[in-house]
Amino acid sequence: MQSDSRFKLGLFVCLSIVLFIAVMIFLGALDRFQAKGYLVTFVAESVQGLTPGSEVKYQGVPIGTVKDITLEMESRLIRIDMEINLSKIRIPEVGEPGKFIAISREAFYQRLKESVEKKGLRCSLAAAGITGMKYVELEYVKASRAAEKFPIPDLKQEGDVFYIPSVPSLFSDLRSSVTNILAKLEALDYQGLMQKAEQTLAHADTLLTNPRINSILGNLEKSSRTLEDTMSNLRKTLTPEKIQDLLRHSNATMAAVRQLSEVVEKELKEAEIKQLSDKSQLTLDSIRNTSTQFQDTMSRIDSAVDALIELIQMLDNDPSSLIHGKKRGPAMPALSE
Repeated sequence: MQSDSRFKLGLFVCLSIVLFIAVMIFLGALDRFQAKGYLVTFVAESVQGLTPGSEVKYQGVPIGTVKDITLEMESRLIRIDMEINLSKIRIPEVGEPGKFIAISREAFYQRLKESVEKKGLRCSLAAAGITGMKYVELEYVKASRAAEKFPIPDLKQEGDVFYIPSVPSLFSDLRSSVTNILAKLEALDYQGLMQKAEQTLAHADTLLTNPRINSILGNLEKSSRTLEDTMSNLRKTLTPEKIQDLLRHSNATMAAVRQLSEVVEKELKEAEIKQLSDKSQLTLDSIRNTSTQFQDTMSRIDSAVDALIELIQMLDNDPSSLIHGKKRGPAMPALSE
C-alpha cells in the first residue's frame, strides 16, 4: 500500500515535469514561428545598464529586445544587435479598409530604409527611470543631429540584418557639454584676470581722487547755476508777448516797404518817362535793392526770433542741454500771427 502511494506520487511528479517542459517548448516554438526583424546599430558611448534582453522601443512602445552586445576592436565601437517582433507593427491590409495585419519583414525593411534616409530615424540609448537600466529608443531626429559621427563596418556579408545609425544619448550630450565648459573654464587665466581687475580698480580710484576731477565737477556746478540765472533773466526779459509785438511790427514794416515800392513803380510807369538820367536810374535801383535787402533782413530777424524762442523753451525744459546738447524730439513750430 505504501509502495503504491509512492509510485503514484512519483508518476505525478514526472508527468508534471514533462508537461512543463512541453509547454515551454511549445511557447518557444510559437515565439520562433513569429515573424522577426533584425536590426543592428553602433554606439561610441558607454552602454552601462544595457543588457541582452533589454527592451527596444519606438516612442515608448516595446517592439523588440536587445539580443547581443559586442565590442568591435578595430573600430572601438560597441555593436548592439536587436530583434524586432513584427507582430507589434501593423499596417492596413490591401483591399480591406479598416483591417490591419502584421507587417512582413520585407515591407518592414523597406519602410525603415525610407525613414532612415528621408525622415531621420535613429537609435539612441535612454534611461529606464532611476534604476540605472537602459533601453534602445527608435526616434526621429533633426538633420543637424542625424549626421553619422563615425564610419560603420561593412555588414553586407551578414545577410538579413538592417543597419540603423545612432545618435548620442541625452546624457552623452550633457556630459560632452559639461566637459567642454569645464575645459574652457580651466583654460581661463584667472590670475591675469585678477591682475587686470586690480589695475582697473586702481586706475578708477586714482581718477576719482584726482583734484582736477573735483575742480571740473565744481566748475560744472557753477556753470549750471549761471545757466539757470541766465535763463531766468531771459524769461523775464523776452516774454512771449514782447516777441509777438516785435514780430507784428516787423511784418507791418515789411508790408509798408513793399507798398512803397509798388507805388513808386506804378508812378514811374504812369509818367511814361522814357529816358531817365543815370542818377535817377541808380536811385531807383538802389531803392529796389534796399527794399529786397530789407525784406531779407526782416526774414532773417523772423527766423532768429523763432530760434531764440525755441532756445528759451529748450533751456526752460532742460537747462543742462546747453552742456550736454539738444535732445532729439519733435521740432518746435514757428510762431506766426
